[in-house]
Amino acid sequence: MKKKRILVLSVILILSVIIACASLNAGAASIFGDINKDGKITAVDARILLRVSAGLETITAPDEDYYVYFVYGDFDFDYKVTAIDARILLMHSAGLRGLVMPEYPTGVYTTEELKVTSKVFKNEELTAVLRTTEKEETTTEPLTEEPTTAEPKDEVVDATPEEILNNYKDVMKIAKKDKPGFKAYSYIYAPAGSADRQVNGNWLYANAVINLLSLQNKNIAEKLGKKDTVKIDKDSSMDEFPLFNNESGCLLSDVSAIKTAKKTKLANGNTRLEITLKEEKNPEPTPAGADTPLSNTGAMFDTASITKIRAEVSKFFDKLKWNDSDIKYDCDITYHDCKATLEYNSNNEIVSLEQNLVSRLEGRYSSTKTAMVFKQNYYMTYRYNCFEF
Repeated sequence: MKKKRILVLSVILILSVIIACASLNAGAASIFGDINKDGKITAVDARILLRVSAGLETITAPDEDYYVYFVYGDFDFDYKVTAIDARILLMHSAGLRGLVMPEYPTGVYTTEELKVTSKVFKNEELTAVLRTTEKEETTTEPLTEEPTTAEPKDEVVDATPEEILNNYKDVMKIAKKDKPGFKAYSYIYAPAGSADRQVNGNWLYANAVINLLSLQNKNIAEKLGKKDTVKIDKDSSMDEFPLFNNESGCLLSDVSAIKTAKKTKLANGNTRLEITLKEEKNPEPTPAGADTPLSNTGAMFDTASITKIRAEVSKFFDKLKWNDSDIKYDCDITYHDCKATLEYNSNNEIVSLEQNLVSRLEGRYSSTKTAMVFKQNYYMTYRYNCFEF
């Protein structure tokens, strides 16, 4: 019985110490930078601050005197919480820098200064300071402001789609003719997620066809899933610059094929053209060296040939006829929201070009043994910059 009593008393004593320590910590002043109030500064605090800067979360300041004058979570003292504050806190948690404690404001504030910082003052204190400041401002000579020059801004130019298309063709023609040096970047992607790949029926056949068709076009075969950047020397062949394997940079003449067109005069003095084409089903690419395009999309972009795609599909399914019969198949490819963004200088020399293509491949297959219908989206980006004329 005596041992049990000693054990109970020991447990009570330990609990009393724990509760006392917890009470002591609860009453202690908050740690500057400890956003989640767990007694330490970690990357978790920085993450919370980043969410606050994006408007995804709110935080409450501790009851400390200096938060009367400063914004809680503001470590660069610009009176707002931004991603910069989150970065400062993250670096501090990693031991890469320290945190500067805010100081109480000193000196006399002008009315304009208080208007900017009024949100960090308590109302009654702000009123008192404003009254004092207004009296002193009446005896101070007004400051003369020096005239400021407005910084140049981007301005949209009023131009028709036909005018914008002609501008685009002129700049592309000069680039093809002058053969400047440049860097070329390409990336082609065929996502397998449900938003981009949909299959009803035989998944095995569908995936086999999708993978096969991804490789039928030489450009896709070489670049699928790869982010490649190559440098083309000045005076080299322009066959790898749109239009591929053609002396012309653009053969589009049907203005009705344009979905949207925009011309912008940039602040740096250059001009930017943006042209997006309407959806087109089974657009054939422009043949090498041809003067006349076979489709609107193919007159401006490098498209895959539906003729070649169907030929490859035919070869694939012909191999299945040995163990199946009555095979029927077909496929289509639709290009939509294909956009070209071109920037050029006052000499009509190209500065940069980006072409973004989106295509949707749809296939149908049926036989005595199985059937399927599938859709696959492809995303292609071609980017050209660092031109040297």
